[in-house]
Amino acid sequence: MKSRISHALMIALFAAGTAWAADTPSPSPDGDKDKKLEAAREAIAKQDWSGAQGILRKRWRPT
Repeated sequence: MKSRISHALMIALFAAGTAWAADTPSPSPDGDKDKKLEAAREAIAKQDWSGAQGILRKRWRPT
């Protein structure tokens, strides 16, 4: 009977630890914004599709 209780306790502690680790939020990337990506987002918001494509093509063009 004691072994069942100890096994149940171990399983409960393991499950609680993994659930807590999965719920830990990561810091938001507010400080590190890309200016060209923000400009492309603004162009998309204004529905300037060709302007947004031009910005993104310049940004990720292979060098």
